[in-house]
Amino acid sequence: MAEKIAQNGKPFSEGPFVKECLIAAAQDMCPEQVHVFEQISLSRNTVADRISEMGESIESQLREKCEKMLAFSLALDESTDVSNIAQLAIFVRGVQPDLTVVEEMLDLVPLKDTTTGEDIFNALCSTVEKFKLDWKNFVSLATDGAPSMTGAKRDGLVARLRKFLKEKGLDSIEFIAIHCFIHQEALLAQSVNFQGITKVVVDTVNFIRARGLNCRQFNAF
Repeated sequence: MAEKIAQNGKPFSEGPFVKECLIAAAQDMCPEQVHVFEQISLSRNTVADRISEMGESIESQLREKCEKMLAFSLALDESTDVSNIAQLAIFVRGVQPDLTVVEEMLDLVPLKDTTTGEDIFNALCSTVEKFKLDWKNFVSLATDGAPSMTGAKRDGLVARLRKFLKEKGLDSIEFIAIHCFIHQEALLAQSVNFQGITKVVVDTVNFIRARGLNCRQFNAF
């Protein structure tokens, strides 16, 4: 039940309400078992503890998978949340010894001060060390187009990472660095002629949405 509360983004204080619903249902469906439901602990603190334990378990499982990765790629995205704090999202995609692919969010690191290339680099290194990823298996890095990510030759994240790997004696690693992948897709769409496909689709959608009758007939069809 704590897992369901977390998955649906409900506050921890929903636990007592869920318990009331369980007891009410039990009184109608299995009155002899009501005392069992009454003994369930769903206080706010209990739900918080259970969710925290599940989070630690998931992190532990992910750490075990990261240790075994034969090769991995990282993706980073930095944005500001509603409280005006910069949040750095770090994702990993790696290959396991049985050749299964694991793709997960590694960490969400708050950058409460500046968001320079050095800050992002330090946060990335800390996360990689936390999950025991081996830099020898690093193959690519995807970022957004912010100057702190791809900026100057020495100050950007990519440049700092190349220098860091060189200092560790991993000169042979030439990881692929890409940024603004959606922008690259947009450029590709402009250079490749898709008129034979897009024009038909656009004309069809416009025809259907042009009149309410057309839309209703299409829904019925």
